[in-house]
Order: sequence, then C-alpha cells, then structure tokens
Amino acid sequence: MIFHFKKAKYRARPLYWLHWFPILINPREIRRSVIFNYSTKYDLGNDDQYDVLKLFGLRFGRRRCDSARFGWRFEPKVNKFFLYAYTYVNGIRDFELICECLANHKYVCEIIIRESDYLFLVHNEKGSTIGKTLVLHDHKKKIAWLLGPYFGGTTAAPHDMTLTLKK
Repeated sequence: MIFHFKKAKYRARPLYWLHWFPILINPREIRRSVIFNYSTKYDLGNDDQYDVLKLFGLRFGRRRCDSARFGWRFEPKVNKFFLYAYTYVNGIRDFELICECLANHKYVCEIIIRESDYLFLVHNEKGSTIGKTLVLHDHKKKIAWLLGPYFGGTTAAPHDMTLTLKK
C-alpha cells in the first residue's frame, strides 16, 4: 500500500488502519516491507532533521504508555535513511538505531512481541538480517492497536512524499 504525506501535513493518507483491521488480540509479530522512494528524502535545515518519524507498529493500552514501532529519519549528509526501534515502555520514550537503508530498496521490518521483550529485525531484499535490537518491557497486555506512518516530531512534511508499506 502506498502512503502519501501532503506538504505541511503530519498524518499519511490513506489512514493506515483502513487497509488492515486496527485491533489485534495477543499479537506475536507484525511484519511489513518498506520502500522509501526519492520523494521521501527531506532536508529541514534545522535540528528537527534529527526527529525520529513514525513508520508502523503497535500500541498496547493508553497512548504513550506501552508501544513498539519502527521509526525512521533521513540524513541528507550521508544520503541514507535510518531505521529505529521507537518504543514507549511504562510511559518512557526511547529510540534505538537499528540500521541504515537506501532509497528504492525493499526492507522487511519485523517486530516480534515476546513475554518480556520486543525483538526488532530488519532484512534486506535477499533476506539477510541487516539489523536487530531488543527492547525489554514488563507489561502483560494482550490487546494492541495498529499504528501507521506519521511525519513528526515538531515539523510537518516539508513537501509531498510517498512511501510503500506492504504486509
């Protein structure tokens, strides 16, 4: 599915959950392939460039309490995208760099939800694992909401952009 960010907007269209059922019961993993195209590159010209943007993931319970999702940002100096583990654990937000990516290449991003941790994996087009990280959690929640693409941080999309996310 192709998601579009319009200039000066935060939320991508179409809404993420329109394509997939928004609630999952006792999820064990969520996996999507992503392709950042050339339009997804951006240069904000200030410190907002380093904000981690939201790609996809799951939220357990209240907003900003317990969630696991992939985040991303573009670094113009090296012309690469960076993928992050973007989590809230007991209301504490954290980002952990997983790997670097190139435009117009397919990457498979996977979050495995286990009893006491989230395992984030990124695979390249050949199926090789190019990045992984583990984030501990202590919740026992079984109901999750799907979370989709969102541009921000504090700054909205600087121009029209598209990215592809597929099951």
